[in-house]
Amino acid sequence: ILNAFRLKDEITSETIDLIISELYDTIIILEADKVLLKNAFFYARLLNISVYDGIYIALSEKFDASLITADKKLYRSVKNLPHKVIMLSDFLDK
Repeated sequence: ILNAFRLKDEITSETIDLIISELYDTIIILEADKVLLKNAFFYARLLNISVYDGIYIALSEKFDASLITADKKLYRSVKNLPHKVIMLSDFLDK
């Protein structure tokens, strides 16, 4: 998420501080297990995306959580799955 803001000069340091605080409060340290990696690989093949992106989908499925992304290609790939996917710009507008 933070990487999406790296080149956006219009975003103030105060806003970035707020985003970092929110992320810090919600980040969970995860250990990838075999099932998670198998699911990530499944989604990578199914959707023709990277395994790296497949991990995000597998994690959202595992924790029954929305996937928030700034990656338009990933959003388009996932939006027809039963998982809830939200564009970061839409999330920030709320």
